[in-house]
Amino acid sequence: MARTREFDTEAAVGRAMELFWARGYEATSVRDLTQRLGIGQGSLYAAFGGKDGLYRAALEHYRATLAADALRALEEGADARAAIRTLLTERIRVAVERGGQGCLAVNAACERLPQDAATRRTVRDAGREPGGADRGAAGREGPGRDRRAP
Repeated sequence: MARTREFDTEAAVGRAMELFWARGYEATSVRDLTQRLGIGQGSLYAAFGGKDGLYRAALEHYRATLAADALRALEEGADARAAIRTLLTERIRVAVERGGQGCLAVNAACERLPQDAATRRTVRDAGREPGGADRGAAGREGPGRDRRAP
């Protein structure tokens, strides 16, 4: 008989996001994660499939929460200049509130690309709704964009 999960996965993903954001993927060990989340290694693997799965969940959580306001500006903005201004202003607000932390998606791209296809897809799809629906300019393919990237 399978045991029921004894922790809040959404809260765990939020705490993992904070840890990955502060330390980066490579510098964050499974042990760091289990200690921060207050769960056993078996529970981490059962819930997320491992460190990579938890990292992808953390990036998605970032996109759906902290990056959502900035991405919304791209879909609602009447012109590119206003949308970019809003995006940058929102990014600065988050950085100021979080002691100067940069954008987690940019950090992920710098640390994990080009070798990590899953992170590449997550960062590439940051402008899309969960399930793949386009959110606006951030997710549109345009001239010169590589449509072959996974």
